Amino acid sequence: MTLNEYINLLNANEELRTHLLDNQVTDADIQQYVTEHSNVMLGYDLPLNLPFYRARYDSDNWTDKEDCSQYGYIQDAESVRMFRYNQDREQVLYTSTNPFIAFKEIEDGRDNNVYISKWGKAHNEDCFSVCTAICSEGIAADSTAGKYLNIMRKNLCPDTFRQAEEMGNVLEADSIDGYEGLNYRFSSAIASRLFQGCEALLTVSKKSDGKELNITFKREAVDTKLKIRAVYEIDAPSRHNGYILHINRIGIPQDNQIEWHEWRINMDSFRLPSNHQDQDLAAIRQIIERHDERRYQFRLFPNYNKNLDDFHVGIIVDNENGDRIYVEYKIDLV
Repeated sequence: MTLNEYINLLNANEELRTHLLDNQVTDADIQQYVTEHSNVMLGYDLPLNLPFYRARYDSDNWTDKEDCSQYGYIQDAESVRMFRYNQDREQVLYTSTNPFIAFKEIEDGRDNNVYISKWGKAHNEDCFSVCTAICSEGIAADSTAGKYLNIMRKNLCPDTFRQAEEMGNVLEADSIDGYEGLNYRFSSAIASRLFQGCEALLTVSKKSDGKELNITFKREAVDTKLKIRAVYEIDAPSRHNGYILHINRIGIPQDNQIEWHEWRINMDSFRLPSNHQDQDLAAIRQIIERHDERRYQFRLFPNYNKNLDDFHVGIIVDNENGDRIYVEYKIDLV
């Protein structure tokens, strides 16, 4: 994005425009802009009945993988630095509505394993005061982002809806040519202001081509309304063409500690999906038992969006003819 494009996005007044063009914008300029453009809180209560995912790379200095607190916001507030939706020392939990997108948001090419934590509401009756700032350009109507865009459209009057879209454009702005971190300086200040009146901020994930949401929760909402459901240790995605499918271990929270388990497919649980009843289940069982990896690709892993005791859906690809075989199964933790 060019600087002029960003200035137009901000709808900046003459003084702010001059400071931006001269590369002399100050924190006071940004705070004045935020104050003038955040008078209307674009928020309302939503149940947010979704799982939320946060990804984190493994690292040499991360030793306590049994501590639930290591999978949420950064615990040491002094070490928190400004990011897109938080100011320095402001603890927030960054999540996505899809586990693969959660990884794409942090991906940097490292050949390390990845830990993906899945979060949900602590209590079924919980709602969140949410600031919706979703711009509609490029959003698929049947996607997660499209669903919440429609909720926003129905709940906000046309003028406020327009403001929400404009705010979404500013919050999600790409980097500006030649101006390191300028978009983050504005978006973090805006988000900090919005968090004074809401618990969560909905924006569209660019990594998902406009289909999924990023939901940022402030610390107080995490402490009172969110609960970690599971943690998945993922084999380094770089070893598998970037697909985070290879789940090594599954962590179950218990008394603020993570209990790690290996997992296996329950061989007695295989069944066919309702729309694939014409397949030969006995023949599929034989393929699975032989496990011929030269002919078949076995994509049989726990599904992140399922409860652990649900039936999971997997695919077997026949490399000789390209056929795809769909099966459902349960997993056992060991």
